[in-house]
Amino acid sequence: MSNGSADIAERWLEVCRLLNAHGADYLVIGRVGMGLHGFDYATRDLDILVPQDKENMTRVLDAQSELPNGIAKELDPATETRKIMTIVGDDPRVDILKGAGTTNYQKAVSNRQRTLVDGVEIPYAGLDAMIESKTTDRPGDAEDRQELTRKKEAEEDPGAQ
Repeated sequence: MSNGSADIAERWLEVCRLLNAHGADYLVIGRVGMGLHGFDYATRDLDILVPQDKENMTRVLDAQSELPNGIAKELDPATETRKIMTIVGDDPRVDILKGAGTTNYQKAVSNRQRTLVDGVEIPYAGLDAMIESKTTDRPGDAEDRQELTRKKEAEEDPGAQ
């Protein structure tokens, strides 16, 4: 891992540490979520899937307000709760999503995974929710969905490879 990648990973961990400290409900998805499933992908932002409720959005934004530039301090939780996506352009950039592809937090939380990285617990979407989150027309999502589906099939039938 290059120093740049390590630095970015440290910043993602800090975001998760802050979210956990504030008691926020969230799941890591996107390319970081794929990395937690063993795929080697580079990305500069962190995508999190959150429930669509004001109390949790308040906790999420309070956590984000502690990032270096404090950009989330300017955001109103009630307004951001109504949006499907909120981009906090801090360091790192965090995309806060209420829905991704054909899933949302309420659906995805049922097959949530958890891992511990450098003492920080990271909740992330399981393979089913990751596949659903990649069910979009966005460039790259079809390929990601295929790779995730192959991994899921291999896990369900290890002898089929």
